[in-house]
Amino acid sequence: HSNRGKSIKICYWNKGSSFLVNKTEDVKEIINTHKPLVLGLGEAQFKYNHDLTEVQQPGYSLHLDSCQASLGISRCAVYTHDSLVVKRRHDLETEGIATVWLQLGLPHQKGILVMCGYRQWRLPDQQDGGAASSTVPAQRQRLGHILSQLEKALLEEREVICALDANIDALTWTLDDLPANH
Repeated sequence: HSNRGKSIKICYWNKGSSFLVNKTEDVKEIINTHKPLVLGLGEAQFKYNHDLTEVQQPGYSLHLDSCQASLGISRCAVYTHDSLVVKRRHDLETEGIATVWLQLGLPHQKGILVMCGYRQWRLPDQQDGGAASSTVPAQRQRLGHILSQLEKALLEEREVICALDANIDALTWTLDDLPANH
């Protein structure tokens, strides 16, 4: 993890529907192979009753989204290397929206804003295809929250980097007659 180049390597992985505790070896492999200073995970699936010590990685801090409080499960997680100066920016986050906002940088550098996120297609407790959270308006609303966060962050006149699984077809998402599973 040499900082000689004064750059920050950021990786993002949508790890799929399995629980984070079952993917710790894969996370370790990504860290060992690519040596990111920031590793964001979409579909993190870290439940409130999981053991945090089981998913820790040496030399990294773990940041979980706010969904655990409202949904019982974090859908986005971010590992940051201990060589970074990191400040969690809860003021840019929205309760129940799977994003993690961090102001971070190398020592003696102006920090940048990094958001890792996962725009949920439906909320995890609503598996029924007809559930309110999977409707197109509900999906648009969740994307709207993320875009509002981004707009607020851009007002700070810092570099902003977003790593996001938007889970949406950018060519058709504004159409009104889409089925929920489009």
